Amino acid sequence: MWELFYMVPEAHLYDYFVPAYLGFTILTMVLVGVAITCNNRYSSKASLYLLLATLFMALSDINFFIAFYLDISIFYYPDRFLHIFSLGLILLFWINPLETSMHNLGNREI
Repeated sequence: MWELFYMVPEAHLYDYFVPAYLGFTILTMVLVGVAITCNNRYSSKASLYLLLATLFMALSDINFFIAFYLDISIFYYPDRFLHIFSLGLILLFWINPLETSMHNLGNREI
């Protein structure tokens, strides 16, 4: 986290860069943590789609950060690929709802 922050040139450091960077980093880590917890709890295809979508979205954000702030334009290609792929996984998550035990109470066998 701090390694990328220290590589940012002075031209891109504006007044609210540090709080924005820290907030976005913390929110990304919380989102990945929630996706991992959801995958551990439900263990279905939909939760796997959510986990992969959040991981690919986080990798996409890292690639965009490197491409934009460090001015390495080759990182735009994996950024776009990961971003589009994660959006497709989010659509798959939306199409396949999570199956919880509360929805299937009538179908249980005792």
